[in-house]
Amino acid sequence: MQTQAPHHGTLPALLNDPELQQALGFIADFRLDAHDVRLAQLLAALGSVRDQGTYQRLRQLLLDALVPYRAWHEAVPFVTVDGLARDGLPLGKQFSNQAPITLGAELEHVLVYGPTGRGKSHLLAHLLLAVLRSEEAR
Repeated sequence: MQTQAPHHGTLPALLNDPELQQALGFIADFRLDAHDVRLAQLLAALGSVRDQGTYQRLRQLLLDALVPYRAWHEAVPFVTVDGLARDGLPLGKQFSNQAPITLGAELEHVLVYGPTGRGKSHLLAHLLLAVLRSEEAR
């Protein structure tokens, strides 16, 4: 069962504060509630709370639960790049908007570089699998 972040317009009036609205937007943008049961439960509880004390406790728990997600997102931002869905080998989808990424035929040479442990071999293995799948499909 997937719980979606409630739109802040459906929450009780006492939940309409800018910091919580920003948190709800962050959760919705990255669909965090679909991957973190605790966030989904906090959102559901916030949507039904009626007293100020419980609201403040749940609100703070939700904001605290987002701290590691925000820290990771600041260290590794999700960038959306247009124009990656051209004809060619399908490689995957962009995390941020699920837009397809393909490797166009115009690329004959690719340089993959980076420090140890950053996924160069994983990327190349993924590219090789995409080439093999493409050849099988022909």
